[in-house]
Amino acid sequence: MLKPLGGRLFRQQDRVLASHVLLTADHGSKVIANDHQSYQQVSAVWLGALWASLVAGMLGLLYVLVLGGVRLLRRQPWRSDPLRVPLIGVAALVLPVPLFLRQSFLQLGDPTTASIVLAVVTAALPLAMLFGLGVHAQAPRPRALDAAALLAVLQWILVLAAWGLMPMRMWI
Repeated sequence: MLKPLGGRLFRQQDRVLASHVLLTADHGSKVIANDHQSYQQVSAVWLGALWASLVAGMLGLLYVLVLGGVRLLRRQPWRSDPLRVPLIGVAALVLPVPLFLRQSFLQLGDPTTASIVLAVVTAALPLAMLFGLGVHAQAPRPRALDAAALLAVLQWILVLAAWGLMPMRMWI
């Protein structure tokens, strides 16, 4: 249950309206709210963990793109490379961009071709990372950095999925 703690008041046409309200949630955290948004106090450790997850996921994506592309250009044994399918999954994230550029801005919240393709490629991304980890586990000489990068991307996807942001659905 949220309990009001107080707030600054101002008058508008003989009515008293609260511009901000300070609340305490059941679990004890402080919440400040106005008419449009609410902010909850969180610990610095929690916030730092979320930032570390984001950085690790982005570095993993960058690793898959750069090293997967280099290995593709060097024409190393591409079939047994654990970054083959994850590279395709990461590169597929670019597919919806031209479709979004061709549609009207007013259609962003509708289930258009672009938003459906975005949902499909973001839903396939964790599967591509898991496939890469499976290939990595069967490799005769596995590279530890490959597994670390794939796990970093996978943990970031799991954090986004826990927040309901993966797969990315624009129409919900």
